[in-house]
Amino acid sequence: MLVSLVKIALGTTASVRAMMDSLSDIRATLVRTTTGTTGRRPTIAIPPELDPEQRRAARVFELARWLPSLLS
Repeated sequence: MLVSLVKIALGTTASVRAMMDSLSDIRATLVRTTTGTTGRRPTIAIPPELDPEQRRAARVFELARWLPSLLS
């Protein structure tokens, strides 16, 4: 049911399997940087390369709320 609602929200004509495969490729990489000082190291999120369908899904589901650099 949830997958059907996602398909409706995106307005896609792709099959459910193809749509879910495409959406599962949206992944960010977290990298810990070094500062040369003691303490907790800062973490930087590197956004993935998105195709147009993935970019539309990120906008529809407001994924940039959790990863601001996703749509930049």
